[in-house]
Amino acid sequence: MKFHSIFIVDSKHAATYTLSEAKITVISATTVSIFSALPPVPQGFGGRDELVRATIEHLVLGKNVALSSGGVPGIGMTTIATSIAHSPVTQARFDGGILWATVGQHPDIGAVLARWATALGVNFRSAKDDMALARAITGAIGTRRILIILDDVWSMADAQALQCGGLNCCTLLTSNYRAVAREFVEPDSPRIVRELSASAAHEMLKSLAPAACAAEHELSVQAAHATAGLPLALRLLAGYLNAPVPGDVITAGVGSASFAAVTARVPHVRLTTALGRLGTHDHSNTTLQQAIALSLTGLSAQTLRAFYDLGAFVPAPATFTREAAIAVTHTNAATIDQLIARNLIDVVPGKTGTVEQLSIHAVIAGVARVRRDPKTVARHRAHYVAQVTANRDNLTVIDDIYPQVEHAWASTPDEPLLLEMAWSTRLYQAKRGMLKAMASWSSRCKEMPFIASSTAPNSSSDDRGIELMDAVQRTMELIDDVELSSREGYELIPAINLNTQAAVMFNIGSAYDSLGRRDQALDYYARAWPLQEEAGDEAALAITLNNIGSIYYEMNLPGKALDYLKLSMKCREHLGDNGSSHFGQTLNNLGVIYTNLGLAKEAAAHFTRSLNIHIQLGDYASEATTRANLAKFHHLRGPLQDAVVHMARLVELDKLTASPELNRHHTKLLKLQNELDAEIVRGSPAIGVDTSPGSMVSSTPGNLVIHKTPEAPRSSLRKSLADRFKRTATKSQ
Repeated sequence: MKFHSIFIVDSKHAATYTLSEAKITVISATTVSIFSALPPVPQGFGGRDELVRATIEHLVLGKNVALSSGGVPGIGMTTIATSIAHSPVTQARFDGGILWATVGQHPDIGAVLARWATALGVNFRSAKDDMALARAITGAIGTRRILIILDDVWSMADAQALQCGGLNCCTLLTSNYRAVAREFVEPDSPRIVRELSASAAHEMLKSLAPAACAAEHELSVQAAHATAGLPLALRLLAGYLNAPVPGDVITAGVGSASFAAVTARVPHVRLTTALGRLGTHDHSNTTLQQAIALSLTGLSAQTLRAFYDLGAFVPAPATFTREAAIAVTHTNAATIDQLIARNLIDVVPGKTGTVEQLSIHAVIAGVARVRRDPKTVARHRAHYVAQVTANRDNLTVIDDIYPQVEHAWASTPDEPLLLEMAWSTRLYQAKRGMLKAMASWSSRCKEMPFIASSTAPNSSSDDRGIELMDAVQRTMELIDDVELSSREGYELIPAINLNTQAAVMFNIGSAYDSLGRRDQALDYYARAWPLQEEAGDEAALAITLNNIGSIYYEMNLPGKALDYLKLSMKCREHLGDNGSSHFGQTLNNLGVIYTNLGLAKEAAAHFTRSLNIHIQLGDYASEATTRANLAKFHHLRGPLQDAVVHMARLVELDKLTASPELNRHHTKLLKLQNELDAEIVRGSPAIGVDTSPGSMVSSTPGNLVIHKTPEAPRSSLRKSLADRFKRTATKSQ
């Protein structure tokens, strides 16, 4: 027999591992091994010792290996690959480390390479494309012994794009497609991962459910055989056999006996039930479906509902926390524990002291997804948007949740929430080299106005579409600036960071405002407000308060509107901004509210102050808004002559500004003049047609000026705060 002696350094242990074709001696020393994205040691693994041993033997001898299930689900290829990766023999042979990639159907090759490059100390930003980055990684690996594991490969092109090892490296590939596996290792043959033998299946079941198998040996042998040798089906069967007593056993006809007698009969009843449910099936899909149904037996309605709602999560290898599971399914920790005990969800081993992570197998998730409550998708989205927003600077946290965030992104309708998700993830995507994701997310955000505005209330209004487009454009400029800053090595200074966050929240609120989504607009304005206060940006705060007041007015809550508009005016006065167009617009807004509240004297005073400011500034647009409000005010409360004067000036302003409202306003002017002529003939002044306090809301609202957004900062993040936050007056509503 031939032996190869390879001396590998290891910082903690000295040992010798012997295989049939290789002898590896591990000596005590110090080295640096890289483990990139390697999943933790699998639990409940068994029955694959020979396959694992033979695969490691080939890898140790420097041969690439491909594993394929031929499309059989629940066979456990990822678990096999993980077990191989964590073997001391494997890690001794590949002392340079292990680079893992879960490839999947639509991989971001650039992101995988960037992660590997970062682990190897390569600056991925300097590479012009994926091929150049792959070459740089090969150069960085050099003569190091590194194992590359490509899990769940769907196409040979993806496998080739990730082939960047050096002369002393090997690759382990797993694929459901035999053709892919075969092409990868030609002229060798792939290793076909088949179902477990009857004896191996029973051994695995004994290790997972020892009490039931010991009590009913023959029945357990038959039940193991009925799983068709599928590891996933065996784990589900074991979860069912190990479940606490009452429930299904009592309903099986032994409930009248003593509890001890019931407990003694549990294995027999459950194994008999399992045989009846699993039977003999020729198709693995059928077996897995039956095994899942068996595992759900005896669960309460609440627990079943929680199980189905777990279908909102991305399946393994993605993970989620217990907190996330409870939040999304609207259940409690005890219910989650029941599902863990049934092996319907798994606890993912992690580092000591880290947050417990859970996962759900893809096949199980597929069954759950069919009957999940549609509301859980929204709860999943809300949970992960909140998580990524709160941790946008913490790359380690986002590493764990990013697959779920991606899923939430895909499930989000075309609405301004996309902007928050793009904003919260852009720094992470930039630092992780996710150029493909960055491009597609940006593209979707920029297309969103054309889709969202078409379904908004009053979508025929061009102004709403333009306002939405402006808000999206400003937000994307902020997002791009943050990315540029990160790419060039700059960090956001605290003051600019606060202002930038506030501007993003405000822009999203403005986008929702333009769509008539008032609750969402108020939510984002409320999130911008404290950031603006903390940053000391009173000018932006005044606009936010004005917009909140404007929305409350539209919601027919004039009292709340008045409170916020007064706060906005105080901010303006504190800034010494009582002669600006913004201040004049806030005065106009207050005039509308006072009119609505039936306080004519206060309304007239505020309208008059507003008008004087706009005339002095030559702000035709704002003057037109206030003139329209004054014409309405005097039409309602007199004198009618003043209404005619203001409407006549409004028509002149429409001509000066080429306003599309010219014809409508001219018609109103003629109507007012006719009413005035009739008044003169009667010889008595007419008061307006409706003097009730709420008339402006219940009929035609006054033209309340809404500051849709401050001009978002367009200059570099490295410029001064003053340069970053120049604002221009916004259009009136």
